[in-house]
Amino acid sequence: MNIKIKIKKTWGQELEYDRVMTFGFCKDIYLPYTELRAAFQVSDDVKGDWCEISLLIDGKTLHHGLVDTLDCYIMNGERICSLTSKSFTSLLIRNQIELGMYPNVSLNTLMSGFYSIPNVTHENSSDTGNYIYIRKNATMWDGIVNLAYKLKGTHPYIRGTNEVRISYVQSPEDFSFSDGEIVRSGVRYDNTRLTSGFHMQNIAGQYGDFDLTDYEVIGNKIVRNKYFDLDRQFLYNPQEALQFRQKFDRRGWRQQYCRYSGYRGEDLTDMFSFTGFNGRRITYVSVTGNQNGIFTELAGYEDGFING
Repeated sequence: MNIKIKIKKTWGQELEYDRVMTFGFCKDIYLPYTELRAAFQVSDDVKGDWCEISLLIDGKTLHHGLVDTLDCYIMNGERICSLTSKSFTSLLIRNQIELGMYPNVSLNTLMSGFYSIPNVTHENSSDTGNYIYIRKNATMWDGIVNLAYKLKGTHPYIRGTNEVRISYVQSPEDFSFSDGEIVRSGVRYDNTRLTSGFHMQNIAGQYGDFDLTDYEVIGNKIVRNKYFDLDRQFLYNPQEALQFRQKFDRRGWRQQYCRYSGYRGEDLTDMFSFTGFNGRRITYVSVTGNQNGIFTELAGYEDGFING
């Protein structure tokens, strides 16, 4: 496979490097960005004027983002650059929105009404909820999360390099793997976020009216309780504020996964299957490469947000 790192400098100059020593790329349906780490050989001095980086495999762009950290050094007579990057959609969690109630908001108006973020696109959706409420210090991504749950009952995600989506693609690709292709497969569980009790204030600031107990979590001997103010995002149905938090703390709790040699271009909400696993939407993609080759890991989460 042909692996390239593309760099764009502050003033527009573009560079390409194909001597990639190691890289790791991942995306998760619950993260508002993709992540990249890479080390590659360069032939010239590097100055701190790199502002964009892209990772390409066989001409397909997996990642396009900001240069977060950069380390350029000489080792064994070779010039090497090591960097980390998050995609441009990471800026959605770095830009806050003014506190308040926003009526008749759609994804289109939310993405266009506050900030212009470079290289970020979004699903065309003019559907509106009655309102979204932006709490103090909330970000653009928080607003998108609120809107996605109100309209679709789902969680937003990033497809492609920097496309924000709140619904699944209509015609997902389907990837199937034979026993001979799979290096490893299994089931993972993550209990670290599970919460046993949720408690919300009423309009008078008192507790006791709105509570939710997760008896399955308690059955696993986990005792974790959370108390929070009245969530004005759910004034139309206060109990739903508790249900949303329960789903959020269960995100990615159970996941079926497989790992194989190569990369086929899988993306979030595509489908995958292998022997003994009838298929599920892809909610996690990891692609790593070094002198031993390229390997891809896919996972399908089972939780309150994922609809199969």
